[in-house]
Amino acid sequence: MLVCSGAIIYICSTTSRVLKEKYPVVSCESIAEEYENGIDSDRWKVKAATEYNYNKWLESIGNPTNYNGKMQCLCETIKSEKTNEEALEFTLDIPVFETVTVNGT
Repeated sequence: MLVCSGAIIYICSTTSRVLKEKYPVVSCESIAEEYENGIDSDRWKVKAATEYNYNKWLESIGNPTNYNGKMQCLCETIKSEKTNEEALEFTLDIPVFETVTVNGT
């Protein structure tokens, strides 16, 4: 019984740590200040898409990911400023590019 409890605690703490590393707490106010037009800034959308694509590539080759800025804050800002329907329509316009494979990776 004690071993089972220890295993459950270990699994939960490991999962928690992995998620904290993947989605760390960030200050979205400082990131939002970089863009005059807020979420309508094409530069913010492109940087967020680049961060997303880079992390998807890291994930595809088995490396840890870290959504630590542009993408996370853009999503949080969209969520706070738009309804669910508006947010879906808005995010479909973000230029998420296909990741290019290099040497089969």
